[in-house]
Amino acid sequence: MPHLDGGYDGSPVPMTLLPWGLVPNEEQTLSRRLTAKQGELEQVSRRIARIQDALTGQTRFDSEVHRLQLAGRRLEQADLRVQHLERQTAELQPCTVTIIGDAN
Repeated sequence: MPHLDGGYDGSPVPMTLLPWGLVPNEEQTLSRRLTAKQGELEQVSRRIARIQDALTGQTRFDSEVHRLQLAGRRLEQADLRVQHLERQTAELQPCTVTIIGDAN
């Protein structure tokens, strides 16, 4: 029995399954192949969407880790600045006032 290429799963389509028992012409063959490829495209698109969703989740996690690392660095910088200011404060000498001349 003759077959056509282009079933949804890539398997051949028997000619007896065609409507009205017509022998398919080139346009019908291309139409069936196009329909099959569109089905495959939909499956691939769904797989790509699932992969992108997984990657987006990973990206969200990575950005959260990056944000926490950045906050940690800023905290360390603030701590160093506080230590520097505390050293400067400890090194300050009390002010002295010198009076020149008569105190009366």
